[in-house]
Amino acid sequence: MTEKKILNVIKKHIKFKKINKKQGLDKINKWDSLTHFNIIFAIEKEFKIKFDINEINSFQNIEEIINNVKKKK
Repeated sequence: MTEKKILNVIKKHIKFKKINKKQGLDKINKWDSLTHFNIIFAIEKEFKIKFDINEINSFQNIEEIINNVKKKK
């Protein structure tokens, strides 16, 4: 369930229907630095968690974001 929620948050921000979790964020067409922070803040709000700046900057793909959310829950 957590993974599905995260993917839904991401899809809302990048308007992309199909997402490969292992694909690098820099390879996702509409993923830029502003979108990155907006997605992270939306995920933090949805799951009532907080990432530190090092975590936010270290994410390389969606799977890393999902795994970090699961660790914090």
